[in-house]
Amino acid sequence: MNEQLPLKRIFIGFVATITAGAAVTAAGTINDTVLRLPDSRSYVLKSEAVADDTTSSTEASVVALNHEETKNSSNITKLIDLTVSSSAFKAVSEAKAAEPEQPVVTTAAETAEETQEEYKVEEWWKAELSDYTETLEQQELIPIETEAPVPEEPQPPQPEVQQSEQPVPETPSVIPTTPAPSSPVVPEGSAPVKLPETLSPGTVYFTSYGYGHGVGMSQNGANFYAKYGGYDYTQILAHYYPGTTLVSIPGGGTETISVRGYTGSAAEIIAMVCNAEIGSSFEVEAIKAQAVAAYTYVKYAGGSTSGMAIKPGADQKIIDAVNSVLGQALYYDGSYALTLFCASSGGCTASNKDIIVDDIPYLRSVASEYDEEYDRHYGEMVSMSVDTLRYRIQNAYGISLSSDYGLWIQPEIGDGGYVRRVNIDGQKTVNGYDFARAIGLKSARFAFYCN
Repeated sequence: MNEQLPLKRIFIGFVATITAGAAVTAAGTINDTVLRLPDSRSYVLKSEAVADDTTSSTEASVVALNHEETKNSSNITKLIDLTVSSSAFKAVSEAKAAEPEQPVVTTAAETAEETQEEYKVEEWWKAELSDYTETLEQQELIPIETEAPVPEEPQPPQPEVQQSEQPVPETPSVIPTTPAPSSPVVPEGSAPVKLPETLSPGTVYFTSYGYGHGVGMSQNGANFYAKYGGYDYTQILAHYYPGTTLVSIPGGGTETISVRGYTGSAAEIIAMVCNAEIGSSFEVEAIKAQAVAAYTYVKYAGGSTSGMAIKPGADQKIIDAVNSVLGQALYYDGSYALTLFCASSGGCTASNKDIIVDDIPYLRSVASEYDEEYDRHYGEMVSMSVDTLRYRIQNAYGISLSSDYGLWIQPEIGDGGYVRRVNIDGQKTVNGYDFARAIGLKSARFAFYCN
């Protein structure tokens, strides 16, 4: 059965301790096809993503997405403050919710008594939560009544002054890009599920790939391409933002911008962003790519944003890298591109339309080939009892699940194996990334098995 879902706007809730989860719907058709393992009630979700080297936490974290819609001639949704990356993981609280390694299956009555302290979702977004829609409405013009104008005294003719023409702003100059080596094809279908040697009854096993929303540039992936693939920053940017053009903005980098309340020159602010986002341990070419993506992002946002982390005290390595690309930005169709980035993308990035609905041509799924070998968030295994999973889903979405837990998670797979949407027990369809965060996974590229 196909169900048409309304598309108005997305808001992915962000809380330090989940008390309720906002159901997210997306435009499109729901495919009720379930991937069932032979001789079981288990389902395999297909998804993939990359990860970040800056955290060792195996706990899940919450991500806040701020989705701002702006009316314009083409009704294109504008996304503001969506970027997330490795620095966010450095801010993760050390206080983790204690759950037994092998959760004991409890009765429904005991499950109902489970408190929020038993399951905490930590913040790892650096964006501040602000969900609003900017509506541009025409104001009715009311004429102001005034007294009749008094005729002016005739003035003697003035000599005509030759007006000088205003200088025409220079157009951005395109920066040549060296073609990068061909990348592997983006995987199709679901991500593989990994299982421990011993399985416990009444347990659901998840495998997640990556850390974050997975859209745009993977910071870990960029570093891997620089370190192991020999990519320069232009090749990294061209790979993760296909179809964009790298340009040099006349006078760019000399203006004043603002990030998370810090205001200063572009050189100062972008250096602080790179310091917080990835630090000086990354390869120089990866830092340059981060600097261009961060500068483009803040320019896209109008010169001020809270969607990136910032940290004073950048060392000379970062300062030099930023200064070498100052004023360079990515353009698409004559305007600044929305250069989202994340910490890690688990083997391939996600298409924006599968995570945040809008189909943006340069935010499409691309391979991130070094993740499987070098990214520790690639293929992380998480298990939880059926009762724990029931509690998290019911608590997040305010529904009562059936006794057949094999029907609780019915996925629809998007590009690169990311879970686009999840039909929950035939009752409610929600955004896949929101669902992953609600149950404690790091990425929407995940697979699972019910035992």
